[in-house]
Amino acid sequence: MPADHGHRTSATQPQPHSASQARSAAARLERLPLGSFHRHFIVRISLGCWFDVFDIFMMAYLGAALTVFIYWFSAVLHAYQAALFPTRARATGVGFTYRWGRLSVVCSTLIIGALLARSADAVFLFMAASMTGVAMVVGIWGPRMNAVALEEVSQ
Repeated sequence: MPADHGHRTSATQPQPHSASQARSAAARLERLPLGSFHRHFIVRISLGCWFDVFDIFMMAYLGAALTVFIYWFSAVLHAYQAALFPTRARATGVGFTYRWGRLSVVCSTLIIGALLARSADAVFLFMAASMTGVAMVVGIWGPRMNAVALEEVSQ
């Protein structure tokens, strides 16, 4: 019997699961045979791990949101640029602007690589500034397309 060897029987026997056993993490940490320094150390490590997981989650979430926005932005921009060219030159004009876009991707990849050595925040800032710049250029200097027939826009 465990009681014969100096063990408490309540600690070795399985206990029914009840609300009294559902203790907080702090109460469980208090029961450990550790000093105050060790308890503080465990709490700091646990909080640090939680914030690391939170940072990783936020980076993944922001990355996914940015990817969705980039694809949406690209689709809208390509639909807009197709309407800028007359019908006879539309395929050539869209191909020309699309190739300039691909060239900018090559250049921005090199810039992003250099920025990533500094921080991931710099990459997000660069991408946001690039998309904002394109949106401003199109918004300021691009022709208005609201309720205008396609034939009228390309003239």
